[in-house]
Amino acid sequence: MVKTEQIIPYQITVPAGTELNYGYHEDSDSVITNIPTDILVIGVLKNGALPVKLLQNGIPGEETLFFHQPEPKPQKT
Repeated sequence: MVKTEQIIPYQITVPAGTELNYGYHEDSDSVITNIPTDILVIGVLKNGALPVKLLQNGIPGEETLFFHQPEPKPQKT
């Protein structure tokens, strides 16, 4: 689950195969990550989705996407 006390914006990494939608609804157009991808959470959970921006070299992209899956758990090493 997303921690409500998180300070926005904050960065998370989503695994390969994560679907990011162009709208608040899961049936909207989407992109699917093909590698682990850094995203910047830019808003609060609304309608079951977090507004995010893709990060490239630490710089947020212009498009806002929506992350519907729960926040990824840290991977065991």
